[in-house]
Amino acid sequence: MFSSRHLFAVGTVFAITLISLLGSTVRADDRYQRYFHGAYRACSDRFPPDTVSASLDYAAAREDCYADQVRRALAMLPPDSPQLMVGALQAAPDYAHVTFDAALAAGVDPYFAVTAATRTLPDYDRTFASRAIARGADPSQVTEATAAGHRYEKH
Repeated sequence: MFSSRHLFAVGTVFAITLISLLGSTVRADDRYQRYFHGAYRACSDRFPPDTVSASLDYAAAREDCYADQVRRALAMLPPDSPQLMVGALQAAPDYAHVTFDAALAAGVDPYFAVTAATRTLPDYDRTFASRAIARGADPSQVTEATAAGHRYEKH
């Protein structure tokens, strides 16, 4: 689906952004959010929203590009870091499902993921819960994790 040139460009953007992320002295929340905003912009630049192509679905390509950035970050950084997941969710709320699925696929505890995701984007709580349950999480524990996310949100 993607050319080797595209993959090289995305990989290069990822490597440069990750190096600057790790070398930064900014607070962790800000670093992750900046990283994922940069990844989101890079994917939008590569696959502009206003471009129509008969051979490529640009919206799907942007989503795949962002999903790839999230998966790479999760593979290179501690996946249970709340800042990592929260930064990815805040940077691209439209791709919350992609971020959540990537976190679960990377081995993030589903209950941790539901709590952090619900706390960050409470309007998507049912999406997060159903995706965790679809991956085998215990529905009663997912309900508790969702409630925990909402409790935290109110403070």
